[in-house]
Amino acid sequence: MRSAMTVGALAAGGAAAVLAGMAWATGAAHADGGAPRSAPRIPVVAAENRDLHLTIDTAAPVRLSADAAGVVIGNPSVAGVSVQNNRLLFVTGRAYGSTSLTVVDDAGAVIYHGRVTVVPDETGAVMVIRGADVSRLACNPECRPSPDIGDSSISFERALGQANARSGQARSAE
Repeated sequence: MRSAMTVGALAAGGAAAVLAGMAWATGAAHADGGAPRSAPRIPVVAAENRDLHLTIDTAAPVRLSADAAGVVIGNPSVAGVSVQNNRLLFVTGRAYGSTSLTVVDDAGAVIYHGRVTVVPDETGAVMVIRGADVSRLACNPECRPSPDIGDSSISFERALGQANARSGQARSAE
């Protein structure tokens, strides 16, 4: 298994092979209405089911009970997966929404399946609404701009521009 995978990629084999194996293991029928004739029966093991609730731009570890051979994230725009080793993954919230995370072993049996829900971090957040303009502030204890999805483009771009300028100054000082 590779030490790192891109989101939605599988370590060995192809997505179609693993997904076909998962369909056979769960009893899903083929287009012709029957089960695959030449495919070997894939053992169904008790999958660990645990839902993850993350805030955007945070990560959570997922420890597996068996070695992983394939990792699939339903919507890589919502969450990403970083494979640290055969039994440890980190799931990172990328955008608001929900998706699924499925991990299979070498035989294609599901060893982990769960829902990943990414929500905003509302801790110390203040939303300022001026007509149609929305901007957010993170207050802990002082308030500072905290651009977020859904903010007006004017306040978002202004705060992002200031953050990028500050980062540029820090890099030039190195």
